[in-house]
Amino acid sequence: MTPVKARFLAVLFAAILLLSFSPTTVSALESFGIGALPANPRADNPRTKSIFVYEVQPGRTLTDAIKVINNSPTTKTLSVYPIDSQLSSDGAFACAQAADIAKSVGSWITLEKERVTLKPGTNETIRFTIKVPKGAEVGEHNGCIAIQDLTSRQKDARGIVLSFRSALRVAVTIPGEIKASLQIVAVKTKDASSQKLQISPVLKNDGNVSLDADITVKLVDVFGAAHVASTGQLPVLPRTEAQYNFELNKPFWGGWYQRIVEVNYHQLLQNGQPAKDTHLAAHKEWLYVPPQPGAVALIASLVLAIGVGTIYWVRLRRYQRMIEATKKHYRVREGDNVQAIAEKFEQDWKLLVKLNNLKPPYTLQAGQVLAIPQAHKVRSVKTKHKKTR
Repeated sequence: MTPVKARFLAVLFAAILLLSFSPTTVSALESFGIGALPANPRADNPRTKSIFVYEVQPGRTLTDAIKVINNSPTTKTLSVYPIDSQLSSDGAFACAQAADIAKSVGSWITLEKERVTLKPGTNETIRFTIKVPKGAEVGEHNGCIAIQDLTSRQKDARGIVLSFRSALRVAVTIPGEIKASLQIVAVKTKDASSQKLQISPVLKNDGNVSLDADITVKLVDVFGAAHVASTGQLPVLPRTEAQYNFELNKPFWGGWYQRIVEVNYHQLLQNGQPAKDTHLAAHKEWLYVPPQPGAVALIASLVLAIGVGTIYWVRLRRYQRMIEATKKHYRVREGDNVQAIAEKFEQDWKLLVKLNNLKPPYTLQAGQVLAIPQAHKVRSVKTKHKKTR
């Protein structure tokens, strides 16, 4: 193997070896020390451990309670108040602010107590009633019971007072003709960062009850392997269109991937009745995912390595072809030097040096055989040449 070919293969092997490594990422969650739970969860409905779920006839009143918790290391004074639900900026479920006027479920709730002071590691149960108006529309209505920390208020750089707040969802269904209908109306994709891709399914609920949607978002390569995926269960409120944002790690090398969004949904459990799962047809679309910066750098290095190796290879083959085409050979005589031989055969002395792999100071030995290209005519040289030292 020639030195040039060996260098080319070494560079190519090193570049390929680098391509076998890719980074991983890790994430974490944090929470504050105040919160609340339903005080009387039902055994027949697991969802009532985290939210209030009711089915109530118009004009009827029900009673329940909320357990307010202080898990922080300091005594807290908490404000507890009912509010309506609203859509967040991306269409997802959210709770209104305390200053907003309640017109729906928030106005139906009356709390026995609206302020409580709790020592560290303690809790208190507050009773409340829900009175559904007689003219309430069939279907689901949503609100919240919020718990706001009045002790740990802070000001931001603009002087705005901030305080920590937690809230529980209150879902009240008025029985009648219930319609459950969900569809995927669009899927949006954009770069969230150089290493993250944001995929946002847009779901439309045409029914009159909220639906728990199990959403799966994944990227599948041309071989059918799912490289990255994200899942989540989210509520879709009745008569709304909501966008849900999922961030996925970009495949390190990028390329063409099939973006697949799958949705299963069901109603909130009512009175112990099992919810029926409905599966929507998967939304599929091919898209090009750009590689991560690290992959771009490695690809650029590989392209450069291949380019340099190709130049070496081309030059090597050119010299090899010239040598293979050479049919004239010259045996060095006493007193010959490179320049004299080049003049004799009408050649450039630098070409002879390269073809014969001569090293400085290009000293020749009598009897040494040199390769001479055939394309040039030999001219007689009668003069005797001096020996190169």
